Amino acid sequence: MKTNSIVLATLGVALLFLTSCLGKNNPDYSNYYTGIVTVKTNPTTKAVYLQLNEKTTLLPTNLKEHPTKGKEVRALVNYKDDKKAPHEGYTKAVHVLGLKEILTKNMVPSKEDNNAAYGKDPIGLGKEQCLIEDGYLTIIFSARYGDSKKPHEINLVSGVDPKDPYTLELRHNAKGDTNARTIARAYAAFSLKDLPDTKGEKKALKIRFVTETGSQTINLDYVSGKKADPKAALPANRSIGDIVVE
Repeated sequence: MKTNSIVLATLGVALLFLTSCLGKNNPDYSNYYTGIVTVKTNPTTKAVYLQLNEKTTLLPTNLKEHPTKGKEVRALVNYKDDKKAPHEGYTKAVHVLGLKEILTKNMVPSKEDNNAAYGKDPIGLGKEQCLIEDGYLTIIFSARYGDSKKPHEINLVSGVDPKDPYTLELRHNAKGDTNARTIARAYAAFSLKDLPDTKGEKKALKIRFVTETGSQTINLDYVSGKKADPKAALPANRSIGDIVVE
């Protein structure tokens, strides 16, 4: 198995395979890549393509229909190069083996009472579980859950510090599902498009959140429009948990 710069080693197990899109033939899994992409639509041709990072675009040659029905989202992808197919101006053509949409949201504005509006339940998050790429903050977070039928809610709140627009709060609302002993992990991605342009300067993107032991802040380097760091990676030993978030 080959991997790219944003590898998740357990991705192949976690993916939901698109049997309706991939056809009936069994693909060859002996030489495939895994990663996180942005699923986009070409505004002119309406064709779907995958933005691997700011420099690399992938043209999926075997998708019969748009996997996210036209929505721009972050997604986990499992693919192999399709060297025989034309890539029509994209970096390369690929054969998608599996794709799983990541919960993708815009930031939400700060309210008079953010505890009431967005919740104050604890979550777990580390700096190594955060990736800024292609205008999105993608995270793997953990939380306690008990009722798999009751979705929790996760939001990234802007405007929490009038003096610093790059200070954000990650808010978790367990919707009353707070007495569970089970800890699960989940992915979420947030668009950073509403942040002020850094004009090429590096800013400290501060992510505040509440854990079971108190408040914490993660500082991330942020430059709007910056090319992806090929060394940046979400941890390879994580897999998608059973927690349902919205």
